[in-house]
Amino acid sequence: MSSHASDSQPSMPLPKVPSDHQHHPSLVIKHYLGLIADTPALQRRCLDAANIPEKSITDPYAKVSSAREFSFLQHLLLHTPSNMLGFDAGKSFHVNCHEHLGFAALSSNTPLDALKSLVNFSDLTYSFFSLNLTVKNTFVRLTLEEQYDLGELYIFYLLRDITFVITAGRELIPQRQHLALCHSISLTINSNVFTAEETQQMEEFFKCPISFSRKENHIQYSSEALNNLLPQANPLMYQLFSKQCEDALAKHPKQSTFSQKIRCCIQQSKGKIPTFADTCRQLNTSTRTAHRKLQEEQTGFKELLSAELSKIAIQQLKAGAPIKLIASDMGYSDTSSFISAFKRWTGSPPGEYLRQTRR
Repeated sequence: MSSHASDSQPSMPLPKVPSDHQHHPSLVIKHYLGLIADTPALQRRCLDAANIPEKSITDPYAKVSSAREFSFLQHLLLHTPSNMLGFDAGKSFHVNCHEHLGFAALSSNTPLDALKSLVNFSDLTYSFFSLNLTVKNTFVRLTLEEQYDLGELYIFYLLRDITFVITAGRELIPQRQHLALCHSISLTINSNVFTAEETQQMEEFFKCPISFSRKENHIQYSSEALNNLLPQANPLMYQLFSKQCEDALAKHPKQSTFSQKIRCCIQQSKGKIPTFADTCRQLNTSTRTAHRKLQEEQTGFKELLSAELSKIAIQQLKAGAPIKLIASDMGYSDTSSFISAFKRWTGSPPGEYLRQTRR
């Protein structure tokens, strides 16, 4: 990206992210421009500062690098110093902004299925956070964990993504169910970042209380509300768009990262749960080097192993394979060990998980 000398040039360095998150559709910038629609001069200034061609904003195939997106937002925040910009941006993103993933969510059987799609295919979203879902009997918790050091853009992106999830939920769920859906929101941000009026504005929009200065960022839902059948549920369309998401994910740039190489090794391990040392030998690298590379990508072998094993187990379970056979094929010495692992991955034992997904 070319530099632009200016008295108003932000002094903070741009956040750095791995190659798998370096490009988003240019249409994302169009949403940001909408935040300053009444000041065309500022729109042009932000685009010029980030070296983003104006014509690319309306091109559905054009991409913008994360560095240019960060530069655009830094200039925007410099000239519009409001901690609520991320909140406003999140309200402008809709479910169908995420193409196949959005349509998969819209055709889901339940809101919980839609959330699971969001988490399973989170690499297809515009988020710089890692999304994790915890499913319990009485509540469901969607956690947003920072993958990269976003610096001064952290508050913007966190509020953008939290607000998008709430906005998307409202597009999925009938109006009468909104109040029963979201139970609470917890943020790592300090409460003094916002005025009392701004906090009230967000709580009125979210329809639930916000807790600040927490150890993690999460949205907590009522399990009962998330398991209600959606009026637009369409299992055939859900299957079609989910397959398209899988195809898109297979072409995702993340395949070139070291963590993806680890994932491929795990996927190819038949009848055995691979160890970190075994995987490193297969990749002709030392455990020390592999550990460093995974740290650079903000992940670890245990996390990747759990994610891949859960995918394999779920695929076989949905295909109708007996639990005993799945456990044996995956390298578990007994069925009970596999069931315990499956429950740790998904929050439910295999039988209950399968019943939930078939509702």
